[in-house]
Amino acid sequence: IMRIRTFSRVWIIGCILIAGGCESAAKEFALGGHRYSIDAFEQWKLPKSLREISGLALTPDGRVFAHGDERGLIHQLDYHGGRLVASFALTKANGKPLKRDFEGMTALGDDLYLVASDGTLYRFQPGHDGDAVAFQVIPTQGGDVCEVEGLTHHPKEHALLLACKQLYGPNAGPDLHILYFSLDTARLEPGRTIVVSAQEIARKSGMDGVLNPSGIAVSPRAGSLLLVAARQRMALEVTTHGKLVDVFRWPMERYHRQTEGIVQLMDGTLIVGDEGKNKRGRLGVYRATN
Repeated sequence: IMRIRTFSRVWIIGCILIAGGCESAAKEFALGGHRYSIDAFEQWKLPKSLREISGLALTPDGRVFAHGDERGLIHQLDYHGGRLVASFALTKANGKPLKRDFEGMTALGDDLYLVASDGTLYRFQPGHDGDAVAFQVIPTQGGDVCEVEGLTHHPKEHALLLACKQLYGPNAGPDLHILYFSLDTARLEPGRTIVVSAQEIARKSGMDGVLNPSGIAVSPRAGSLLLVAARQRMALEVTTHGKLVDVFRWPMERYHRQTEGIVQLMDGTLIVGDEGKNKRGRLGVYRATN
């Protein structure tokens, strides 16, 4: 069964609600201590400015923010209906907008952090609709290690975790690496890099080749790390010590063209952002069944 609901706002094209009848059988999956069913899945089409949605962030007070791929334009979204609440732009001192290859965003206290593919961090506070927002630049040297694609804060420490899409250098291998950046020392701590075995990922998923993460978040219930891989259309859960909990392909795979962002709320609500490629980006919401 597919129902399409339309709205008067120009930035909302519709909501696609997928019921079990859309698939040959009801499918479920578990992630971060919660269970999910495709019977409770909604997906909203996003504004044109978020066609290349590239990351999501969840603030402590429950607000969801998204960013695009090439411009420092940040959007606050209402995940209950796909509504655009506000948009503001990261702006340089000369008044020009910030442009980079942005690959992830996270919230820590009152601040948001945006990361570029070379590991550079941009720290700022959320603005109101139409605001030009100043930012602080924090180099990490993460780009010397890998192409960064995904950012989240460490669940228990004053640190950020940067997911590596592709490792650089002669020692680069197939294992998945998550870099640890201390906000106290403003440095990477190589000894605390989280490494997930590619062999274990392949064994559990049956996948050939290297898995390339595109987004990362922390489960508030389990304290584990939740990652999405757009290229492989997969999701995985790992501990902060690098132990693989699970890896799977999305049961609603055809509705996840290119998953770039993920956040999980305290009540288990799972929100994922998908780049639209040549169409509008999408915001998907899975409601927890436990």
